[in-house]
Amino acid sequence: MFRRRTGPDEPLLVTPTKSPGGELRPRRQRASRLPAVFFVGAALLAVWAFATGHLIFSRSPQQRGTAAAVPRAVLPQHLQPVDKRRLPGGGWAPTLCIYVFSNTDPEYLENLKFFAKYGMAADDGVTYIVVVQEQEGQAPADLPPLPPNARYVYHKNECYDWGTIGWVFSTGQANPADYKFFLFMNSSVRGPFVPPYARGSTRWQDLFFNKLSDHIKLVGPTISCEGSPWQGNAKGDWRTNPHVQSYVLATDKVGLDVWLRDGKVFTCWSSMWDVIWHGELGSSLALLNAGFGLDSFMMRYQGVDWADTKNWKCNKQANPYGEFYLDGVSLNPFEVLFVKVKERVLQNDWSFAVQAKKYTEWMEAQSAGAPDVISNVYRDNPRPFRYPRLAWMQARGPDCWDAEYYLQQNPDLKHYTTKEELWSHFLRGGAYEGRGFRFNCPYEPLPCALSRAVHRSLASMGKPFLSRHYLGEQASCLAALPFPGAGAAGEDGVSVTHNLLALGTWSEDVQESRLTVIDLAVGHSGDKIARQPALARLASFQHSGRVTAVEAVEAGGGALVLLAASSDGSVSRLRMQVPTQPGARPEDIQLRGEDFDGALLQPWLDSQHTAAVAAVAASAERRELLTAGADGSLALTALAAEDGGSSTTLYSSGGAVTFSAARWNGPHSAVTGSLQGLLHVWDARQAGRPALQLRQPAPGGGTSTAQAPAITCLDVHPAQHYCVASGGDDGGVAVWDLRAASSAPATPPQQQQQATVVCCGVGGGGGAGAGPAAVCDLRFEGSGSIGSGSQALVYCTSGGAIGLLRDAAAAAAGRGGGGRLLYREPTAAARALCLGAPAGPCSQLFCATDQEGLVYAANAL
Repeated sequence: MFRRRTGPDEPLLVTPTKSPGGELRPRRQRASRLPAVFFVGAALLAVWAFATGHLIFSRSPQQRGTAAAVPRAVLPQHLQPVDKRRLPGGGWAPTLCIYVFSNTDPEYLENLKFFAKYGMAADDGVTYIVVVQEQEGQAPADLPPLPPNARYVYHKNECYDWGTIGWVFSTGQANPADYKFFLFMNSSVRGPFVPPYARGSTRWQDLFFNKLSDHIKLVGPTISCEGSPWQGNAKGDWRTNPHVQSYVLATDKVGLDVWLRDGKVFTCWSSMWDVIWHGELGSSLALLNAGFGLDSFMMRYQGVDWADTKNWKCNKQANPYGEFYLDGVSLNPFEVLFVKVKERVLQNDWSFAVQAKKYTEWMEAQSAGAPDVISNVYRDNPRPFRYPRLAWMQARGPDCWDAEYYLQQNPDLKHYTTKEELWSHFLRGGAYEGRGFRFNCPYEPLPCALSRAVHRSLASMGKPFLSRHYLGEQASCLAALPFPGAGAAGEDGVSVTHNLLALGTWSEDVQESRLTVIDLAVGHSGDKIARQPALARLASFQHSGRVTAVEAVEAGGGALVLLAASSDGSVSRLRMQVPTQPGARPEDIQLRGEDFDGALLQPWLDSQHTAAVAAVAASAERRELLTAGADGSLALTALAAEDGGSSTTLYSSGGAVTFSAARWNGPHSAVTGSLQGLLHVWDARQAGRPALQLRQPAPGGGTSTAQAPAITCLDVHPAQHYCVASGGDDGGVAVWDLRAASSAPATPPQQQQQATVVCCGVGGGGGAGAGPAAVCDLRFEGSGSIGSGSQALVYCTSGGAIGLLRDAAAAAAGRGGGGRLLYREPTAAARALCLGAPAGPCSQLFCATDQEGLVYAANAL
């Protein structure tokens, strides 16, 4: 616990960051030899030195509390006081802290409360201005009380942090000329966290300011080299300079003057891309261009010259935030003082946020005079802490585990006689008790659920490969974009395939929906993955409403149309020209400028539906788009239409049906699914009513009067278009043969349906007491004919499972062939998936998860 000094608003104090300097010890007096005039002159000199600040009194760290203070002469450039804000008379140089608070995350108010309690104090020499970003229609937050040197001001939630700071200055809320030192921060972080052993006479603010010098003019907890493209356009200019991340940063009057002269750092930008370009990266670049330096608290970056462009690809240009993103380790609250604490970071169990949350609990308990030293959540339930390690151990498997070594290192286990018994003991507890063990073969990234039989069946293929990638935004849907195959192999025999994916994403940081295009570059030698896939963002556009579905369709000659449905009932269109020659680069793609305005993707259709567009299906043969709305309507629009004026209504239920999925299954035929559990087949040439209506069955059968499970997704077999698969919210997958349904009109509907569908459950458990997990997405894996045994489906569920269904008919009959788990996200739903091109070097699968992740699997199907 950080012991408090006098009152509830006293800040945390830390020990000085450097020695107070050498002491001037008085010589032994030789009064008989010194002329009296010397004493008079020395006394006058001492009075002058003390009055001007050249002589100060301080206690040496070596002195005991009972020792008398010894005068210490300090020269301005060589022996300064420890705290650069400290004035000769003992006061503080004028200091301003602007704290931008937005109540857009459940943790942000808690972060502000922590800062007000542990970071502010009435006597710390800092003027605090807390800017409350007001949201229209949002109830006022229960803001914490502030000390007398702090105040709230209110501002409309616009301009982002940098523009809000500029607003504080431009409106006279604070005059920068009145201050010498400046702190800027926002409510996404919690701190300051200072270790108990580092408490002393230096306040946390001065840990920042003491790093400033004639050369260093910007200091913060962390520095990133991630870089950003102009307006999100990967083909355009990039800023790749290192930058002090702006959630907390400190500068002085000289540094602030550079920003004010720049004219763009504090501008009120409406686009996040402008803020990143001019503020986040531009602030550091302006100082570097002015000949100044940067610094941070990160252990790895101490002493780095950031003016040297050789350092501008630090950490392989990965943002140091993120679990294990800092060269395989994570940031620590005691290393950087402030760490991000927000809801999604805690949901991901990132260690620095979990630590900050736990430190907060301990500090609050100690502050209340009731420290809790008895509890231990690990002892209460160790399983959540063990599961990640257990999954890794199971992925390695017993074949590579050295049982003889384990027994040799742990002689207390000599009563175990077989390797299976030892392996079981290891997984049950030995792996968490500090026992010695080892694996005797290299680790291969492999979905742990693939059995030995699957390994043998894949013996002629490349080794299965799995990797996970952090998107930084939550993806709700995705689609693969056609792109030329791999280029020629390099000298090392490795070719690179560029897998282009379009994703509908939501950025929690800026509360913004986006259509994002990424490139997952995979290096392979034949069908073997030879390099870790590299993810790059190619383009990202702001989108009106949440993106509910994406679809890509080729229009011939390299022309490609990317379509994005919206929760506000509109559809956007992004047309592009994709190079067709092998070896082409994603940077060669050309976008149609009329489809977007800066960073905003323009709506193309906006009057066809009165509720969210749940699905879009584009027909390359008809050059037409089918849109299915949650309002129960279906509309057809030519892909070449300039707007929705030429759209036609295929069906309108007046809200009786809530469509959830749609696919074309022929030149003039389409299939839709609904939340009412109805599968409809439509003839696009005949509006008004469906050609066929079927009900989604439940796994294991059920009565005809029971409510049908909601259809959440569907797909059409790539070769046999009469074969349709649908997934339900009950974890069931149904595979339909529409030929049987359409060829027996005289058969009673119930018997007819039984002849057309097989159904099995793949959802499994959605968690303790949660029931089956919904099937979120599914895709036919191959093009074998229906009933041949090669009719395989890849699926993903809200329980985080990614699986392969080899034969739904066999699974429904209990003859095997059921869902085989390929991979499971431990705590996140697997929302959407797509497959790589059939002509690719190997089978490839891409799946977006709730934890802002992208799972890539190769040679696993």
